[in-house]
Amino acid sequence: MNQFKKYLMIDCYAFTAVVLANAIFQALNIASEVPMKYSLYIFLVSSVIAFLMFLTDQFIVSNGIVKGIVHILDVLVPVFLSNMLQSGFQLKLIETLIVIGFSLAIYGIVYLMMYLSYREKDAKLNESIQKMRAKKQKS
Repeated sequence: MNQFKKYLMIDCYAFTAVVLANAIFQALNIASEVPMKYSLYIFLVSSVIAFLMFLTDQFIVSNGIVKGIVHILDVLVPVFLSNMLQSGFQLKLIETLIVIGFSLAIYGIVYLMMYLSYREKDAKLNESIQKMRAKKQKS
């Protein structure tokens, strides 16, 4: 999968997950209805996150814990900055914990969606390879 498509998928998955979660919260009367500009704002934040993940993947070679921690920071920093700008730099402890939990849940959902996407592509590739091998053996 080319790099641009990968980060566009991350952006779209994140945006969709946040909007759907917000819709569920609204249906449960946990959150109030938000105006259209908020949806555009969510897309801007998810795009910044995808861009930061792109930069992380370009400059951090290790695929281990360090990269995972930096990816989580890629998510939390823009989310906190945007929340602080909206609330006038006043985050209470409970709000901070909710934002962290929500952000990590969305990160997990996006990670799962990307994993499933790669798994599906790998299965198709393996199937193609098996067909080519079977075709060669018949020849």
